[in-house]
Amino acid sequence: MATAALRFASPFPSTTAAGRRRQRRTAATVRCGLTDLIGGDFIRPDLGRFLEDVEKHKALAIYPPHEGGYEGRYLTRLRYQGYRFLDLSARGLGDPETTLTKIHPVCPVRINF
Repeated sequence: MATAALRFASPFPSTTAAGRRRQRRTAATVRCGLTDLIGGDFIRPDLGRFLEDVEKHKALAIYPPHEGGYEGRYLTRLRYQGYRFLDLSARGLGDPETTLTKIHPVCPVRINF
């Protein structure tokens, strides 16, 4: 795994206890890996843990991003083991949580001729 090193220098000059400005800037080095910046599932999906969660809870909901991702691999593995799925999609609904559980304005259906 690659480790990135970032050098950070504050654009603001630091001050002393007496309130005088020093011209010297402080710098710090930050070391982080790629998994620190994005989730580990995007790099290496943990299918074993996913299967354990399904077995433990008997049902599992997935909220995949719009552009797709690794959820297809999870579903393929479970489908191979005999699980069934209920695929709910709400395209054009907006925010499903707000629409289904909170008060929101109702807009009329658009009829385009």
